[in-house]
Amino acid sequence: AEGDGENYDIHAINTDGTKERRLTAHPAYDHDPDWSPDGTQIVFVKKDPRKPWLDLHVMPAEGGEARNLTFWLEHDEEPAWSPDGREIAFMRVSKLGRRVATYDVASGDVRELTDHTFEAFRPSWSPDGQHIVFSGATVEERDRGRDTWNVYTMRRDGTDMLRLTRH
Repeated sequence: AEGDGENYDIHAINTDGTKERRLTAHPAYDHDPDWSPDGTQIVFVKKDPRKPWLDLHVMPAEGGEARNLTFWLEHDEEPAWSPDGREIAFMRVSKLGRRVATYDVASGDVRELTDHTFEAFRPSWSPDGQHIVFSGATVEERDRGRDTWNVYTMRRDGTDMLRLTRH
């Protein structure tokens, strides 16, 4: 993403450094792009200057009209496309905290996988797409002043959460 402080756009470039192209061009803060597994689409976060929140959008990989995926009145950010292309994991941020959620590409359904007792960051998928890994801490740890984040994993449906590190 490149911009002037308020208006950031998404750009793409070939791996050899040639053929840079601007994919978004509108007065918004576009960031956190992620390619779909088949390379045909890009999911990204858009901050429309007329709205106080962040939404997930998707556009063709070569640019063009972006489509809004989420309509949450707070923030949806940090998208990560699943290896099979069926879901997008992301962070849902509100006054209650940061939660891992998924967006079902076929139905448009959003499912929150962690609750308000947990603070989570940067979801990413396992190569087989069966698990989501993320950084996080319980709200209790955070409220006690322990700003120690650990790495967690869970199944793609939110079950079997497991802490992998102990800090």
